[in-house]
This record gives sequence, C-alpha cells and structure tokens, in this order.
Amino acid sequence: MRSVADLRGKRVAVAKGTATHLAAGKILEQFGLTEKDVRLINMENNVATAAIVTGDIDAAFGGSNWLGLRDQGVSRVIFRTTGGDPKFTSNSTFIGNEEFIKRYPEITQRVVKTVLLAARWLAEQESKPEPVYQLWTRTGFTYASYKEDWTNESMKYKTSPLIDPYLYARYEFQITEAKRLGLIRQTFDFKEWVEPRFLEAALRELQLETLWLPRDESGQPKG
Repeated sequence: MRSVADLRGKRVAVAKGTATHLAAGKILEQFGLTEKDVRLINMENNVATAAIVTGDIDAAFGGSNWLGLRDQGVSRVIFRTTGGDPKFTSNSTFIGNEEFIKRYPEITQRVVKTVLLAARWLAEQESKPEPVYQLWTRTGFTYASYKEDWTNESMKYKTSPLIDPYLYARYEFQITEAKRLGLIRQTFDFKEWVEPRFLEAALRELQLETLWLPRDESGQPKG
C-alpha cells in the first residue's frame, strides 16, 4: 500500500471513540473513502502495534509509535498530519469532574498549578528539546520518533496551556465534525465546559502571564 486510497477493503485498526478515530474519519474522507469502505477494527495502540507485526491487520491510525516500526522495517507510513492541514489533527485538554472541583477547589488549584509548571518546563526547552524527547521515551516510543515528529514544531506553543481563541475554535470545529461523521449524536457548547479561574490564578501566582501569547483562531500567537 502506497496511499490511504489503497485501504479500501483492508483491515484497519483505530481506537474507536477517540480523537484519533475522528481524525481517521476525516483522513479517509480526503481520499474518497468512508469507514464502510474499510474493515475498521477497534484496537488501542499497543495491541495494534503487535497486530501490524504479526500481520493480523493491514494498517492502523496512530501517533509517533508508527515511526519506530517504520525504522525497524516492519511498516510503511503512508500518511502524516505533521505540517499538513490542521483539520486532521487533534487537541488534548486537562479536564476535571465538576463535583470534585466544587468540593475540593484547593486541590484543583494545586493540580492546575502543577500542570502549568510542566508547561513552563516544556516552554523552556524550546531551543534544545532533547531532554523532553528523552523523558517521553518512558512511554515506550523511541527518541528518534519524537525527534522526527517534533521537527519544525514549536514546543512552547504546541503545548501552550492557555484557554485562548484557538482552543475554542478547534473544539467547536471538532465537535461539529464528530457529529457530521457520526461519532456523537448531538453537538454541545464547548464554552460550558470551560472554567478558566484556576488557570488564571496559577498564571498570576507563578508570574507567567506573559510567557505564552494567546493564539488567534488560526493558531498564530497574537503579537
């Protein structure tokens, strides 16, 4: 197989109900396919990795882990989202249970502060990210995979903790896409899920209000 278009009728793995599943639907669509055109199998990354090696599946959607398999000569990467159309990518966000937040606001604040400290450390490695790649190898992915995947990417802004116009725009788009592709039955208002006061308090406490510039809807830092 040389292209996503070649997946028609093939056994394709993806972790269903995840952001990767949503991205997979849009990627298939780009090449004139739908989920019904492939034999979509529900598998998480570790299982799919083993299944690729044993030949139990023909392809899989995933992340940096596939670069390691490619380097071993086990697989071929036929499509990547890096440096391409942002509609194929996904975001990750730290969320909390509303009941827990109301009952334990001090603990919630402490957790958010810790997340912010981690984001600051990542931002500090912008020019020399090697320690980050080394730390991330604890996930089981290779150092080389992370280095390749993050080439020409800004670690500071790709891991920005800010709740800015870009974050709102991305989630509003993804919610609409999830509904269109049948992953969810109804849309919802992302703004109702947002509570910025803990982040704002942590930014003030750590004096980090100016470390990250808010991004506009296209993802470009303002100013």
